[in-house]
Amino acid sequence: MQTAAATLEIVQANFPDNLVANYRLGLLAAGDEDYAAALPYLEAAYQADPGHRGVIKTLGYSYAWLGQLEEAAPLLSQIPEVPGELETYSWWWGTQDQ
Repeated sequence: MQTAAATLEIVQANFPDNLVANYRLGLLAAGDEDYAAALPYLEAAYQADPGHRGVIKTLGYSYAWLGQLEEAAPLLSQIPEVPGELETYSWWWGTQDQ
């Protein structure tokens, strides 16, 4: 993953509006639960393609996990499976005393 991230960072540095590089870097950061680091990449990806379902969902969840619910709601409301996922997350966190 380090090699992929390094390559994506080079692409993003040379082409800061590149959808794929920004989206993938955002996914990597979100996968590491570093949502603050994911936001700039995902926001850039969203600007490049505001209709990209994966970008919308990952950006929306990143906002949600950072407590930025006003930003998250309009994005996550576009994804039909989100209500069920949020119920599952709520249940899971309850089992973890969170």
